[in-house]
Amino acid sequence: MSDRIKTIVAKESVQTLEKLAFIFATPEDEDIEPEVGETVDVSIRFSGPFSGSMLILYPEGDLDELAANMLGLDDEDTIAGEQKLDALRETINIVCGNVLPVIGGKEAVFDIAAPQIIEAPSDRPDVAGGVKVQLELDEGMCFIYISFDGEIPEVPAQ
Repeated sequence: MSDRIKTIVAKESVQTLEKLAFIFATPEDEDIEPEVGETVDVSIRFSGPFSGSMLILYPEGDLDELAANMLGLDDEDTIAGEQKLDALRETINIVCGNVLPVIGGKEAVFDIAAPQIIEAPSDRPDVAGGVKVQLELDEGMCFIYISFDGEIPEVPAQ
């Protein structure tokens, strides 16, 4: 079952990055561990027919491009640190909002909390037993984790 969820998370994440920020990502099957200090981390909690959390570790070197593309800025425009973090918060919000109805079904209703920037790796939510997706970007790897409180939900046939 987790393979189906991994496929859903990868597909929805790639589509969201392309449509939202014109960033092209490629899923990576080789299991790679994120390097400490090379990512900016954001998490979000959700509840509904099932509950859990999503965590995105986004390469710091790609944050300027993410924010600039989302805001329609030119290369010479200065991007404030808070704008970069807001772009990352909005990205996880949209990814999570796109993933959950695919996993839970179109009729499922979820409450999604406000995204939170994670200041230190030790503050990351526990994602053990969840699903990990890795996306190759221009400047590095993006890691997306989704974990569930309790058992992994059944994915409806599509």
